[in-house]
This record gives sequence, structure tokens and C-alpha cells, in this order.
Amino acid sequence: MKQHLTEGQIVKSLLFNEPMRVETVRTYTSGTLTVGMVGTQTERFRRVILTSEEAAGLTILNEIYANISKLKALGIVERIGARKNWPVGWQAGKMSG
Repeated sequence: MKQHLTEGQIVKSLLFNEPMRVETVRTYTSGTLTVGMVGTQTERFRRVILTSEEAAGLTILNEIYANISKLKALGIVERIGARKNWPVGWQAGKMSG
């Protein structure tokens, strides 16, 4: 599955020791990407070269949170949470992972 990385996304991967905010993206015809990233906890800047396979393995966190927010607006998350015994008042922004 090909992912489209864009500036402002928050990504997580085993390649990084913390969630990273995407600052810049350059795509090359070879399929590799040069991505400028900043750690969300340390604010340390890193420039990394990712293969298309590595990019496909990234988890884009803010898209997950956005989808959960949409489900919350529809009242779906609360129904699922009740079945899963999630704590009352569970919020997408307070997820750990």
C-alpha cells in the first residue's frame, strides 16, 4: 500500500524512538523519499531517506485521531468503548501508543 506523506502529519514507526512530525517531503523517481522530521517530544530535527517499503510501514497518527473524532461525532466510538470496557470519558487525543 502506497502512502502519501505530507507536511504536518504525525507518524510513528519502529524506525524512530518517538512520534515524528513531517516537516518536508521530497519524492524521487526511484521511489525513495527524503523526509525532514521533528520529534514530537524532543523537537530534534532529522532528515531521513525512506524507501517506498519503509514509507508504507509508517503509521500516520493524526489520520487515526481524525477518523476517531469523526466516529465520536457519530456516537460510534462510545458504543464500541462500552463493549470494550474503555473508561468513561475516553478521548482520542489522550490515546497512548
